[in-house]
Amino acid sequence: MNYRNYKKQVKLLVDILPIIGKETCFALHGGTAINLFRSNMPRLSVDIDLTYLPIQDRESSMQGIQEALNHCKKQIERSIANTQVLFYTKEAKLFISNKEASIKVEVNLIKRGCFNLPTKRIL
Repeated sequence: MNYRNYKKQVKLLVDILPIIGKETCFALHGGTAINLFRSNMPRLSVDIDLTYLPIQDRESSMQGIQEALNHCKKQIERSIANTQVLFYTKEAKLFISNKEASIKVEVNLIKRGCFNLPTKRIL
């Protein structure tokens, strides 16, 4: 990926994260979280990995994940001009794209909850 494309993906990522961050049932994890908030890794993932925090039975968790992702989808479509959001409910994924970049948002369907309380960070 060249630098120009990289910058476009980072811009889309930074536009999307505050919207997803409003869903308190999710915590960001993975390479993007490490790169943005812990250490400057030599790459930036073009995906957003999420953990669903409430500890519930699987059916309730899946319903909560779908509702929260659907809300994110609607907010992204309203807030970011010329952006398309595809929602794959069974896979708990959003594919977000505009004319210049695309980002994948994915909720881990197996790992739910966390050991320590998540912290809010300034982007």
